Amino acid sequence: MNEITLTVNIKCPEIAAAINSLASALGSGKEGVVTQVSAVSSAPALPVVPAVPVSTTPAAPPAPVAPVAPVTTPVVPLSPAAVVPVAPAAAPAASVPTSIPSYTIEQLQTALAPLLDVGKAPQLQQLVQSFGVNTLMEIPPARYGEFANGIRALGGVI
Repeated sequence: MNEITLTVNIKCPEIAAAINSLASALGSGKEGVVTQVSAVSSAPALPVVPAVPVSTTPAAPPAPVAPVAPVTTPVVPLSPAAVVPVAPAAAPAASVPTSIPSYTIEQLQTALAPLLDVGKAPQLQQLVQSFGVNTLMEIPPARYGEFANGIRALGGVI
């Protein structure tokens, strides 16, 4: 078997000590590749530790597993008297907004920022122009709710 020496210089003595301990635990009492781990600092050099040799023999194939028979549950017929009708669960009442939420220009601008960051500026410009204006500042406050819905349609959160 050929002997290979691997020298690792680590600038952190704590990591060098941890690697040295691991190498010592893995290679205790085994002959093989010599590994030297040393720290580049004022810390003393660490001793040479034998490493675990690399095995070239293939692993044994796994043992075959015996098939498992399926489990069946007997079916017990019910008499019509045993069947109890279940009333359908009452659907929760859908909450209907009683007022239209109002938005500020600052809220709209805040919601636009993430969309601009992901490259949706052309879609946002089209949205603004769909209101018959060229800039966000020109959208009438009465239509801010519609604009907020457009922001949501583009993936924005408001």
